[in-house]
Amino acid sequence: SELGLRIPDDVPTFGFDDIAEASRPAYSVSTIREPFVEMMDHMVRFIDPAGERPTEPELVLIKGEVVLRNSTRPVAR
Repeated sequence: SELGLRIPDDVPTFGFDDIAEASRPAYSVSTIREPFVEMMDHMVRFIDPAGERPTEPELVLIKGEVVLRNSTRPVAR
């Protein structure tokens, strides 16, 4: 506000992790919500109980969720 800029009119803002503060009315920041339980499930399967590293790396794609709040708005076309 010191510069006379307004969110989202002049400066759209987007966060990551969907922390609790992001949803508070004072902030209401759009964000990406990560599926932590699914991420942990993959990580646990990746870890070998004997402490050995897997011989082949594995690519795992995990889909997050876009959470739109008041810090962004649709772009006019």
